[in-house]
Amino acid sequence: MLEALKRHRRALHRIPEIGFDLPKTREYVLSQLRPLGAALEDAAGGGILAFFDAGKPDAVAFRADMDALMIPEPDGCPFRSEHAGNMHACGHDAHMAMLLTFAAWASENLEKLPHNLLLIFQPAEESGGGALAIAKSGVLERYGVLRIFAAHVYPAVEFGVLASRPGPFMATCSEIHARFSGASAHAAKWREGRDALRAGAEFAHALAAFDEALSMPHLLKICRFRAGSSTNVVADLAEVDGTVRTFNREDFEFLKSEIRRIASDASAPLGVTAEVAFSEPYPPLVNDVNVYERFREAVSGMRYHELPEPDLVSEDFSSYLERVPGMMFYVGLGTGAALHSPQFHFDEAALVSGAEAFRRLALLAD
Repeated sequence: MLEALKRHRRALHRIPEIGFDLPKTREYVLSQLRPLGAALEDAAGGGILAFFDAGKPDAVAFRADMDALMIPEPDGCPFRSEHAGNMHACGHDAHMAMLLTFAAWASENLEKLPHNLLLIFQPAEESGGGALAIAKSGVLERYGVLRIFAAHVYPAVEFGVLASRPGPFMATCSEIHARFSGASAHAAKWREGRDALRAGAEFAHALAAFDEALSMPHLLKICRFRAGSSTNVVADLAEVDGTVRTFNREDFEFLKSEIRRIASDASAPLGVTAEVAFSEPYPPLVNDVNVYERFREAVSGMRYHELPEPDLVSEDFSSYLERVPGMMFYVGLGTGAALHSPQFHFDEAALVSGAEAFRRLALLAD
């Protein structure tokens, strides 16, 4: 198993591609799937579905994301990226390697499977849209998917250890874009202007105070402030950007409303107009409690850690979980090197536990 994991991961690491535009990645994955007897079809433009028919009325699905990041990879890796400026710095090459290794096992063990298998190789997780496009296509319903699983490599979890939790696992995440429009004036005649910079600063300060007073699990942080073009002219425009994250949609809608209120309260007394926009978020990733219990049953005897609290990162796997029960789990790398970092590398032996978990989950009978 380890040799297959190494071979797949290193081949895919050399050819990182972005978003939905994944021609070399697709061809590699297809070249490995074609001999296995699965029914293959395109998904969301850049993705692939592989269906293993065990003659059962329903299916269990497994998903791997395919896209990379626009991060230049430093020298030193013997299987370094051949696509300048792109790197698999979030482990999607590892995710595909685990699913391809699992696919080879599935093709040889169809008679043992209590359910058909649907393997989803998904584009555009990093840039967004891939999971939602596949989920909205009706493929989960068409193949009678009972539940769905995904693994994500994680540097902060001990090497080879699986980790997850029931219920909230990852946050919904949205960008905040606040724009304050006033009127410029010479600083010597500042009363003739409407100070957008001051309105933006009042907003950032009030938002920080609001954030500190909240007891609900969340993240609310301003990370960028742009205003003014001269040292002696009142700014007529200020742009204040940040991020908001929660673990359910109700809290997210509450925070959006409060952010807009705080922006209005900060700007109106100064005669400044405030507009606040939010990027379209991934849904919160919530592991189904019943599926989680079946997962714990399946991985019994393996090294496992239950996470005490959810993670404030986000993942579009949540789009599948809005349609069928399922869950995501971490596969520990033990490196400590951050995801989305040029230093992100690991020993593929850590992936053995992820591929083994897939095997056990495929054999779960209802």
